[in-house]
Amino acid sequence: MDIWESAKEIANKLLDTNSPIRLISHNDADGISSSAIMALSLLRENKKIHLSNVKGFNQDVIDTLKTESNLITVITDLGSGQIELLSDLDGDIIVVDHHLGHGTVPSHVYELNAHKIGINGTYEACAASLAFTISVSMNEKNWDLAPLAIAGIIGDRQNVGGLKGHNKEIVDSAIDNNSIKVVESLSLYGTDLRDALTYSIEPYILNYTGDSSKIDSVLKDLNIDGSTKISELTDAQISLLGSWIVTKLIEQGAAPEQFDSLFTNQYYSDRMEFDVATLSNLLNSCGNHDDTSTGIGVCFNDSKSIEKSKTYQSDSQKLILNSMNKAYDNLETLSSIQYFYTDISSIKGAVCGLSMCQFLDQSKPTLVLFKDKAKTFISSRGTQSLVSKGLNLAEAMRDASSNFNGQGGGHPIASGATIPIGSELEFLETVNQIISTQLST
Repeated sequence: MDIWESAKEIANKLLDTNSPIRLISHNDADGISSSAIMALSLLRENKKIHLSNVKGFNQDVIDTLKTESNLITVITDLGSGQIELLSDLDGDIIVVDHHLGHGTVPSHVYELNAHKIGINGTYEACAASLAFTISVSMNEKNWDLAPLAIAGIIGDRQNVGGLKGHNKEIVDSAIDNNSIKVVESLSLYGTDLRDALTYSIEPYILNYTGDSSKIDSVLKDLNIDGSTKISELTDAQISLLGSWIVTKLIEQGAAPEQFDSLFTNQYYSDRMEFDVATLSNLLNSCGNHDDTSTGIGVCFNDSKSIEKSKTYQSDSQKLILNSMNKAYDNLETLSSIQYFYTDISSIKGAVCGLSMCQFLDQSKPTLVLFKDKAKTFISSRGTQSLVSKGLNLAEAMRDASSNFNGQGGGHPIASGATIPIGSELEFLETVNQIISTQLST
């Protein structure tokens, strides 16, 4: 069964039910956008819904759902890595996920997982693009929700190096049917060029980003006015600025895929006033501020939610920049991994991924750890080159955390784990050994 047949089967099941539908999803851009796609699609069909976005899928989430007696539950961007937890829930359950699966699927669970239908869930489909496929299978009028699907794709960085697989299929179709418009430009975002470069987290230029005086000096040397809007840059100015950024990224040892993402397609639609990459950033910032309801409001095109998310986005960007500076200064290394600690849990994944790809040692995956009162939360990131050499962070984080009664999983290139407080050093040594074996075979 291909993805469209599987999506149609889920769509029909949702259309046929008269019961309220419980929606559970992750709290990042892909999770928020995928759950918003499902919510909007179901509301358009006059279905009743109850939506929650959560930080992770664990026993606490299961215990909450057990108290609700839902007849039908849809879980997006979560669930496949801990599928056996669902055996404790009653009712029909639909899992729409793109992370690597683990465990036996309970009989009352229908799982639409990209990896299990011949699609690479790391690069070719995210939860939002899978949810969007279900959405348009419900009703062709839902093509106008394509920007939300692309926001999820960008949020999970599946656009880096160019769209692939199912993601490319739906984006190409959305362009063909005029649901979105595409413009190629530098991947810089801000009120003007000076602002965009000063606060840019991608590209992040060591010793320049965050320092407006140095940015002004560079722009003066390039004979470019810092007050120029990104959309008003000439081709010659884009070429000059792009060459400077590329040179700096090379000097700081950035991953090859960073150069592919410097000049990107920017997607626009009549549905929203800003481009889709900005939408993705706004959704991530809402998740970082533990205010996913505002993120859902952004997806619903609510003006108050959009303004609130812009404030979050500005705050998040400054926090991420500060944390990236600390990552560079406080990095620790073992033989096969590099790691650092952060005191801000909500942005650890973003800081880990951005630092890994832009200025850290490309021969070792990166882990970032956040200590809570009872648990330590870990995010890990690799590169496409390391994955091609055997790196599988999903397996490493899952297997290592299981030694400490923790949980872990995700993608080969990006994964997470939760372990008891106090077991960090042993956990890091275990991960180091696992990854050493992966990269030596």
